[in-house]
Amino acid sequence: MVPTSPDKSSKDHAPKAPAPWGSPAARRRLRRWVGQRDFTRPTLLFIHLNGGGTVRYAKTVAELVTNPATVFYGIGLREREFLLCRDPDRRHAGIAFKVPENTQDLVAAIHALGVARINVFHALKFEARLAELLEAWRLPYDITLTDYHLAAVHPHLLGDEVRYAGDAARAAMKRPRPAFVDGAERLVACSGHLAVGIRQFWPDLPIIASAPIDPRNLDRNARWRPVWPGEPMRVLLVNSSIASKGKDVWTAVADAAATEGLPLAFHVLNDGDAPPALPGVTAHQSSRSELARTTARVVRAVKPHLVWFPFQAPETHSFVVSDALANRLPILASAIGAVPERLEGRPMTWLLRHDASTREWLDLLMKIRRWRLLLPLTRTSVTRTEAQAFFPDAYLEPVLGDKATPAGTHPATAGAPRNGAGSAA
Repeated sequence: MVPTSPDKSSKDHAPKAPAPWGSPAARRRLRRWVGQRDFTRPTLLFIHLNGGGTVRYAKTVAELVTNPATVFYGIGLREREFLLCRDPDRRHAGIAFKVPENTQDLVAAIHALGVARINVFHALKFEARLAELLEAWRLPYDITLTDYHLAAVHPHLLGDEVRYAGDAARAAMKRPRPAFVDGAERLVACSGHLAVGIRQFWPDLPIIASAPIDPRNLDRNARWRPVWPGEPMRVLLVNSSIASKGKDVWTAVADAAATEGLPLAFHVLNDGDAPPALPGVTAHQSSRSELARTTARVVRAVKPHLVWFPFQAPETHSFVVSDALANRLPILASAIGAVPERLEGRPMTWLLRHDASTREWLDLLMKIRRWRLLLPLTRTSVTRTEAQAFFPDAYLEPVLGDKATPAGTHPATAGAPRNGAGSAA
């Protein structure tokens, strides 16, 4: 493996601590936030866990709704603390409330800020306190599902081998449903594939299928860089440092390629552990918060011919796919989860079964290198869903009324009853 120096901008610095509630700094911050309140815009509270793609998804939704609304973030930490902040990337500028010790003060703070509606994006390891807070706030709330953590014992439906347990195992993975799920006014899945999967666990609840969110004006075309005679095809892998993201798959393929002397060069960009030391593998490192920016920098520097996502678990959205689309890279990926839904019809995109053998992956990589634009796109069956754009218009309708899409006219919500008012189709 050929290591590369980490980007200076990607180094993680020790974060400053948020102001604990009761301190002069916390009270000053709350007074400043209340004083800055814009009474012409509704205020929303987005609740999520401490890291991962869920944070980026919540931030992406916030970017879509920020023009007509003000967004605060609430981060639940291990059933003991609730961090209230304006920016999840600047948590040190927030206020930390101990729960349940400061629950009443937190309730007062949320009402002082004029929060009109709450959106729960994730509740892992904070479910008990979240249920108490939602009851205490007495505000309408939605739940945006980004994985299976509220429906299954494993959020990504993984089995003992850290691979997808399979459709037949879903019934055995079902967990008791938290009571606050039934209190949500709307349950929104972040992709059509996830909506279909969640309905298998909760057939009695209406699930809104939101189309996966991509940047506005995204160019879905790919740019092919020619592989010159004698040159290896440069293959980029992003955030594939664990088994569910394909670590065992790509390391086996890279090892076989080196053994057989095949013209393939692998560039592995991780925001976690460094990849195994293998011939023909170059490592690139990034912090979690800088992964999208670092991906763009690595693409400019390395000029990969292809990005490969050997996913071994059902991806419900995948921001690494979003970054590949934004960088207009040809894509090879596992046909699992929402990946076929997101990549359907895209040029220079190939899909293969997630459980394909090392030889099958290696053969397809060599075919792509050899035939490039002449190789037909790999087709796979895509579960047809009613997924439609939900954010921001349909999402904001309850707080904006006539200023947003009129109730009942948006395709993602038309005819969908609220929880308790009917059952899913």
